[in-house]
Amino acid sequence: MLYVPFPSKVAAEDAVKTLLIAKLIACGNVVPSDSMYVWQGIMTTNGEWIAIMKTTLAATDAASLKIAEIHSYEVPAILHWQVHTNEAYGRWVMEQVVDM
Repeated sequence: MLYVPFPSKVAAEDAVKTLLIAKLIACGNVVPSDSMYVWQGIMTTNGEWIAIMKTTLAATDAASLKIAEIHSYEVPAILHWQVHTNEAYGRWVMEQVVDM
């Protein structure tokens, strides 16, 4: 599972599409978010769009590298963790993502 904030809905959707075409993810959800953080000493609050993407453990590194390559942020947050899923969905994800 990958969790990546983007500055706009279009940017998040473009990233999901890019990774789907490259077969690095099986699926992506784009959801709005209010983000709060300190950047260069200034408390910041702004809207972001979160791409939650499902992939395989084997494709996680390649997907993360591709996201870093296309992301517009100076320091993008590319978070990932291993999840457990039902067998049928897990099999579908494995079928969608290219073998790494």
